[in-house]
Amino acid sequence: MDKHTHTRTRTPHSLPDRIDFVEAGDRWTVTKFWRVRGRDRVLNGPDHKPPEFDIQVALAWCRANGYTVHQWPGGARAWRSAEPWPVRRAHEIVRVRARLDSEWWQLSARAHSQDDWRRVTNLRRLLAHDLAFDG
Repeated sequence: MDKHTHTRTRTPHSLPDRIDFVEAGDRWTVTKFWRVRGRDRVLNGPDHKPPEFDIQVALAWCRANGYTVHQWPGGARAWRSAEPWPVRRAHEIVRVRARLDSEWWQLSARAHSQDDWRRVTNLRRLLAHDLAFDG
C-alpha cells in the first residue's frame, strides 16, 4: 500500500506463487495459487480461458517474469522461484501413478482408433513425468 496515494502497488508479492495450466478439450483452465503458511491456497477460483488462449504465450510470460516452468502433455505448472516445491505428498504420488497405470493398461487393451492410441501415448508420457511436480 502506497502511504501517499493509499493505493495498492503491484509488487512481486501480488503475483501468484504458483500457476497451474490444464487443458480440457479445446480450452485451458488456469488456477493461481499463493503460499499461505507453507500451503498453496487458491484465492479466487480457476479461470476458464477461451479457445483462442495461447499456452505458449502464457508460459513465455511466466518465464520472462522469473517463474520456473514445467510442461507435460495437456498441462503446465509455473512456480515463482528458481526451486519448485512438490505439489503432492508421497502417498498421493503413489495413488496418481497407480491410477494412470491402470488407465493406460485398460485403454491400451481396447484401443482401436487413432484417437485411442493418442490417449495411450499421452498417458505413457504422463507416467514418465515426476508426479511430485507435474501432472
